[in-house]
Amino acid sequence: PRVGAVQATGEDDPAAKKTTWVNDDLFRHDADEDRHYDPEDFLSQQLRAQQTAKRLKEKEEEEKAKKGAKGMTEVPHTPGAFAVRQGRGSLFTGGFRQRQRDMTKRAKSRRLSSQVLDVGVEPAKHDDVEEDDEDCWDGMDRPTMFVGVCLLLFVIVFVSIPVGISANRDPSPTMAPTHFRKPVFKIFKMFFYNISGEALDDPASPQSQALDFVVYDDELALDETDPSALQRYVLMTIFYANGGEDWSFKNNAWGSEMNECQWDYVMCSNDTTVVGLDFLNLGLTGTLMSELLHLSSLRSLDIAGNEFTYDEFPSILYNMTTLVFLYVDNNMWRGSISSEIAALSSLEHFFLNGNDMTGTLPNELGTFPNMTYFNVALNRFRGKPFPLVANWSKLERLDLGNNRFSGSIPSELGSIAPQMEQFLVPQNRFTGTVPTELGAWTEMRKFFVSRNFDFEPFNIPTEFGRWSNLEILLMDSISLEGPIPTEFGGFSSVTRMVLQQNDLTGPIPTELSQCSNLLELSINSNELTAAIPSELGELTALTKLFLQFNDLRGEMPSEICDLVSMHNLESLGSDCLGFGPLVECPCCTRCT
Repeated sequence: PRVGAVQATGEDDPAAKKTTWVNDDLFRHDADEDRHYDPEDFLSQQLRAQQTAKRLKEKEEEEKAKKGAKGMTEVPHTPGAFAVRQGRGSLFTGGFRQRQRDMTKRAKSRRLSSQVLDVGVEPAKHDDVEEDDEDCWDGMDRPTMFVGVCLLLFVIVFVSIPVGISANRDPSPTMAPTHFRKPVFKIFKMFFYNISGEALDDPASPQSQALDFVVYDDELALDETDPSALQRYVLMTIFYANGGEDWSFKNNAWGSEMNECQWDYVMCSNDTTVVGLDFLNLGLTGTLMSELLHLSSLRSLDIAGNEFTYDEFPSILYNMTTLVFLYVDNNMWRGSISSEIAALSSLEHFFLNGNDMTGTLPNELGTFPNMTYFNVALNRFRGKPFPLVANWSKLERLDLGNNRFSGSIPSELGSIAPQMEQFLVPQNRFTGTVPTELGAWTEMRKFFVSRNFDFEPFNIPTEFGRWSNLEILLMDSISLEGPIPTEFGGFSSVTRMVLQQNDLTGPIPTELSQCSNLLELSINSNELTAAIPSELGELTALTKLFLQFNDLRGEMPSEICDLVSMHNLESLGSDCLGFGPLVECPCCTRCT
């Protein structure tokens, strides 16, 4: 075997599994130096050798008797190397006694050498090493012993340090450090840079805060390939840009571990894709973030009742071509709408009311085939809107009120949009008359044409009596003349009927008593005549009844006074003031 091999056998012999090599040269003397060494007296050497051999033989017999039960195995000796014996976890080292080896080398007598060899010297055993420890080390030179000790210490230190570290290591799992997401941060920043650009270079920007959220704070720990990562980034950009920390949440706050489709104000399709945002009356300020454009499936945007300030219709909205429902009413917008709105041809609902917009409505609006609800009331628009409306065959609700629109109402509207439910055009500068053809709108619920002072005088079309679902009728201050149609008695659902400040004549139709849900009847400031019909006392739901500034005469029927004392009639007005009034009314709350 190779010189310096450490060998071991037995059932428990880790040394047999892991072989260690020790350089035998560390324990070998220089042969040339031995040649010049003067031999001792042969007689003394012979006596010492015999004694040593005898002692070794006795020890061998004792050792065999003791270790037979322990399974100790003798290891053949390799000159100059460590002899290793393994037994129940113990490791023993030993070797020929150094002086015996020197004596053998120096012997010049064949007879002495033969005697030494005949003795049958065995490799040193454990007990031999303990007994003759001092003799063994005395025969070694100091440099060799120093190198051996250093090597032994190095092995001990090299083995013990890793074992100690392993023993002290806490086996329980630990949380991954936050810096493990740093490579992900770089990937996300590159990905979002195409969306937000240089805004990501400003640590205080809403975009940077949203990026930090997605990378470090979001408990979902998404990667850039997940569609939710982009959605959450866009939503959190809006959140940080508009003071989301002060929003009032009903259920799930933005930035929670919930799926973004479960956050308040967010609407999704199939609980995966954001299709709507409802920010109604949240008090948001500032501007709309361009990141909104990257919600590529967004169909509904409601930012009504906030304080987004724009001097022009926001250009970002022209690029949101997937929108179907757009509610931007009651903000603080000024300026006009450009022809770029043609890109929003999918719009069905468009609410821009309650701003301060000016100019005319672009012709491109007339090309929107699916327009259903159109509301630009309470602005300062001008021009003639009805040529646009004439192309909206699906129109159900039209609100042009409180602007400066002009032109006449086309009679074709009655047939173009027979499903019309709300026609609200009050306080404009329309001319002509209200076409009788509008009576074809059998689904009509709210009809407001009041305070268009430039209308020509005309009678109320009796065809309007077909509006069986009518709820509110406002036709005040539009130069009406003639009688109130008796057909109005068929308005079983009407709650408000305002015909004041016109030139209506004739008596009050008794058929109006059939409007059982009527809350307000204002027919004051006309030229109505005759007595006040007692049948009006059947309108037990009335809260307001204004009859003053007419030519009505007589006493207020007791049935009507009972509505004041026994029901809900709070305001009752008639020409009951002064001496010799036209109407005797002890129960009126307002007399003229």
